[in-house]
This record gives sequence, C-alpha cells and structure tokens, in this order.
Amino acid sequence: MGQFSWITCDTKEQVVNNEIKDVYILVPKEFGKENILEQCYDGYGNFGNHDIYDLVADWNKNYITIENLIKPDRKRYGNRPEDEEFFKAALEEYEKRCKALEDFKVLPDKEMEKKYGKEFKRKIGISIACYNEQNAALKYPIKIARLKNSVYEECSPSDSDPNQGWREE
Repeated sequence: MGQFSWITCDTKEQVVNNEIKDVYILVPKEFGKENILEQCYDGYGNFGNHDIYDLVADWNKNYITIENLIKPDRKRYGNRPEDEEFFKAALEEYEKRCKALEDFKVLPDKEMEKKYGKEFKRKIGISIACYNEQNAALKYPIKIARLKNSVYEECSPSDSDPNQGWREE
C-alpha cells in the first residue's frame, strides 16, 4: 500500500510526511471525542495511535453502501489479452470488497477480523475514502486540520495531497 496524505481543511496546507508539526483529525461531535493530535505524521494514515481509515469506516458504518466503492470500468483497461485478466482480477477484488462492506454493517468486529483479517476495517476505510470524490460523498468524511480549535462540522473534507506528503518545492 502506498502513502496517504492530505491538504488540511482549515489552512489548506500540505501535511508533510515525517515533519514535526501538529495536525489534528477532526472528530464529528456525534462521536464525542476531542480532535486527535498527531505531532509527526508518518505518511501511512496513523494519527495519535489511531488509523484514519479505521475511524472513517467506523464513523460511516451505518451509512455506507456499495455505491461508495469504485467499480472497475472495462474501458480503463487496454486491449491486450493480459488486460482482460487484469480487469477480471480487479472485478473479483471489487466483489470481495462489496461482500466485506455488507458484512461490516451486520457482523461484530471479532467476526469480521476472523473472516477478513486483522486490517479489515482499514481496508474498508481505504475502499470508501481513498479518493477525494469518495471521501466527500461520505456522511462523515476525513477532515484533517492544522489548528487545534477547528471544528469538524465547520470544515470541508480534506483533499488528498497530490505530492503524497512529500514537501512541495
């Protein structure tokens, strides 16, 4: 899996990987916690002992559907014989993600872990929030801020950083 990074929703700054500089995951008031501080973001979705993708999966558990997933489009694959195999593999993976998403809505976490592995929630979170359009479509999208007093309900969703957290020159 690659790196994940964002542009802050409040100051529109890049969240730079491995830079000592406070950022906060904004937490929706419905989930009753304080914003989550991270002082040196690692580039892999870890903020203050939380995985951002676990959180976004939990926050949206009662609202997500397979429409939140991106279905492979045959037109995006080439015309070589092996391209058909790539498309079929992508479609098979999509179907597995659909099943996991449906199970996630009804099965307890322990059963999900047994059936889909320890990182099931992270995989679901990535599947529903990896791209800007997906994240923005969620009831509770990822919002990362620079300022401690930023409020979830007052900020727009954070966009992905096109430089993947590596400092802009």
